[in-house]
Parts: sequence; C-alpha cells; structure tokens
Amino acid sequence: MKASKEEFEKEVEMLKDLLAFRGKYYHPEDTDEFWSAVLDESEKLHEKYNNMFLDQVILCCVHDIDERSPTVINGGHSKRKLLEMTMDRLLKVGVVE
Repeated sequence: MKASKEEFEKEVEMLKDLLAFRGKYYHPEDTDEFWSAVLDESEKLHEKYNNMFLDQVILCCVHDIDERSPTVINGGHSKRKLLEMTMDRLLKVGVVE
C-alpha cells in the first residue's frame, strides 16, 4: 500500500533531520563534549521519531563518524568507549534490551 501524503511528509522530515545530524558532526573531534553531543542528539532523534529504521541509520552514522575520527595518542576515544557510550544510551531509550 502506498504511503499517505502525511506519512510521506513525516518520512521526508525524518530524513532531513538525519542529514542535518550527519552534516553537523561530519568532522569528528576527539573530545568528550563532541561525543556526548553526538549521542544526545541521536537520542533526541530517537525520541522525536521512535523509528527503528532511523535508529539503525543513526548507529551507522555514529560508526561512520567514529571511523573518520582522528587518532589521538593521549586521551583519545577508543572504539570500545564509543560502543559503551552508544549502548548505554540505546539501553536508556529502549532501542535495545
């Protein structure tokens, strides 16, 4: 069945928000503030749309941001720390159990 005009408009809005999220954090910084902002905003998107597809795409975006993150010898975020932060947030909002 074809999406209604309202459903389609909501999907377009969701994708625009997702692209804005990706653009905002496109150049990663290796700071707690940066990664906290990434996770806070991803949580807000989850709360706004409560959409499992969007949650999966956000995870892909966060992973992509991490892949482009500069390697910092002292105090740099490790993939393990990022994964732990992400999983804690997803558990909090009920995306994963």
